[in-house]
Amino acid sequence: MSVALTDTGVPGVEMQRPVILAGLVLIGIMTWQLAPDGWRIMVLFGIGTLMGLVLYHAAFGFSAAFRWMILRRDVSGVQPQLLMLSVATILFAPTLAGGAAFGHSVGGAVAPVGVQVAVGAFLFGIGMQLGNGCGSGTLFTLGGGSTRMIVTLAAFIAGSFWASLHMQWWSATPRLPGIALGEALGWTPAMLLQLAVFLALYLFLRRWGRVTPRPADSRPALRRLLTGGWPFIWGGAALAVLNWLSLV
Repeated sequence: MSVALTDTGVPGVEMQRPVILAGLVLIGIMTWQLAPDGWRIMVLFGIGTLMGLVLYHAAFGFSAAFRWMILRRDVSGVQPQLLMLSVATILFAPTLAGGAAFGHSVGGAVAPVGVQVAVGAFLFGIGMQLGNGCGSGTLFTLGGGSTRMIVTLAAFIAGSFWASLHMQWWSATPRLPGIALGEALGWTPAMLLQLAVFLALYLFLRRWGRVTPRPADSRPALRRLLTGGWPFIWGGAALAVLNWLSLV
C-alpha cells in the first residue's frame, strides 16, 4: 500500500490531511444528495462512514487474516474477528428477541443454505486470493493509495452484475430451509450456544496458533484513536457496535 507511514506503521500526517479533506468533501456531497430522502438514510450513511474509518484506522481485514492463519498459523487477525462476532451476538440477540429498538421494529434476514451459497463462497474465495483482498480489504487498500486495487474493484462490480443477470436460475438450485437458532431454541439458549462456540474456537486457536504482535506504539490512546494504528481488538469491538446500530 503506497501511503506515507510513520515509524509506528500508521498513515503519517502527509496522508492524513488529504484523506480528511477528501472525506469532508464526500460527506458534503452525499449529505446534499441524501437529505431529501429523510434522516434515516443520512444516519445509515454516517454509520457506513464510521465503519470505513474503523476498517482503515485498525487495518482490520478478513480474508488476509484467514490467509495468515492457514499459511503461517498466525491467528492474530482471526481472534479479533471472534471477539467482534461475540460482541455482536450479545448486542443483536436481545434486540432481535424484543423485535423492536427505539420504537422501530427490527428483524433479521434468514436465508437458506444451498448450492448457490457453496458455489458462490468458493468462487468468492478464489477471487479474494487473486485480488489480494475481500470487499472491505479492496476498499481499504484502494483508499490507502494502492491504485492496483482498481482492477480488483472493477472485477468485483462486474462479477456482481453478471451474477444478478441469472440470479433466478441460481435461486432454483437445491437448498436447505433457512434456520434461525433464536427461533428454534429460544434467543437466550441460542446466544449462549453461539458464545460457547466462539469461546471454544478462541481457546483452540490460542493453543494451536501463534500471535504476531503489532509494533509497540507508545502514543497516548486518544492520539491513536484519532490518527490510526488501532489495536485489532478496538476495531473488532467498534465494528460490532456499528453493525448493531445499522440494525436498529
